[in-house]
Amino acid sequence: MTKSEPIAAHVAPSHIATQKRINSDIGQIGGDIMLVRLMVYTTVILAVSTTNASAFSMSFRWCGLSSPVFALSGVPKGTATLQFHMVDLQVPSYNHGGGTVPYKGQSTVACGALNNYSPPSPPSGSHSYQITVTAFGPNNSNLGSATFTREFPEKK
Repeated sequence: MTKSEPIAAHVAPSHIATQKRINSDIGQIGGDIMLVRLMVYTTVILAVSTTNASAFSMSFRWCGLSSPVFALSGVPKGTATLQFHMVDLQVPSYNHGGGTVPYKGQSTVACGALNNYSPPSPPSGSHSYQITVTAFGPNNSNLGSATFTREFPEKK
């Protein structure tokens, strides 16, 4: 072997082919491990990021001219305030307002608790009203929201 000859020139071709297969197999195993890790990390991140949001729900029932009574479940941990906003789905440009209430772990918000609320007043027939509640934590961080829709007047 001279200084200018590559080392591979003195290695049997079968050894070179074997080494290439080993390198290929190692590369494939490494790629498979990376793919499994990526899938696990993605699943964990998705589960953690949607835990609070997916569990948060709300429903309401009408209380005459006062704001509705609200039933809450799965309110995100760390919630300090709940902000409510109502929209008439047939006339979304009309501002029905809503209000903000402190959250101290309660599962309901009483009739009349909202301070900036305009009751449903469809000009004729029945309209669908959608109320969204947003949970805010310290420093006004948005922790999640829930929405519920109900007809007014309700059909009997």
